[in-house]
Amino acid sequence: MSERPVQYRLIGSDGIEYGPTSAADVRTWISEGRASAKTMVHASDNPAWRKLGELPEFAEDIARRAANASGPAAAQAAPEPEQNKTARMGFVISVVSLLCCCAPLAPVGLIMSVIALVRINNGKDLKEGHRFALAGIIIGLVVIIINLVFWHYLPELLTDGSKRVFGS
Repeated sequence: MSERPVQYRLIGSDGIEYGPTSAADVRTWISEGRASAKTMVHASDNPAWRKLGELPEFAEDIARRAANASGPAAAQAAPEPEQNKTARMGFVISVVSLLCCCAPLAPVGLIMSVIALVRINNGKDLKEGHRFALAGIIIGLVVIIINLVFWHYLPELLTDGSKRVFGS
């Protein structure tokens, strides 16, 4: 009974999973610059996801690619993907509105986070900011709701202390 060859699944820089594929295909992708030492990979003989640079079977191929890329071809190599700035900014503004009790900032953070999430879901923006966009939406909504409740009950609290605010 012969052993099955190890198969690999890789996460590309676009966030999409590729494979299963053979070691020969992975070596080709390394030589073409489509995979690097930082590429996440899952081998069928190991349950954990690891960086491609951690696998000894590809160390020589990665070193060869790095040596070749140090010349003029390095300028043509694809840069690392940028972070999703809109999603991060929406998150930061929402958090600031929560921590500083600044209600006017909450809708700004909420809107930026919604825009980022829509762009991410439509594939027009980087996927890295998905969690930041969701967190920005949730925090922005919480701040808006807290402020609406506060401003709704504030006149009752200021005018007549004998009225109950929350029923009974």
